Amino acid sequence: MVWLNGEDFNNLDDLIGKLGFGGYFDFLECLNTISYDLAKILNIEVDRQKNITDAYHNIRGLVNLLIKKGKK
Repeated sequence: MVWLNGEDFNNLDDLIGKLGFGGYFDFLECLNTISYDLAKILNIEVDRQKNITDAYHNIRGLVNLLIKKGKK
């Protein structure tokens, strides 16, 4: 996990906002919502992620479980 200094974080927050997500924490909330929706399909619970990198990895893991479930 790479930690950003304040200036870099503010730049990232601004860029994510320009993409239409409102900012870093709004985008993180979107990713967590996707995780919850995927987990609901799998009938499992997931923890709320605190950064975008962990949220991405959580989603990838859930998608992999869905793919495995679909192959059965």
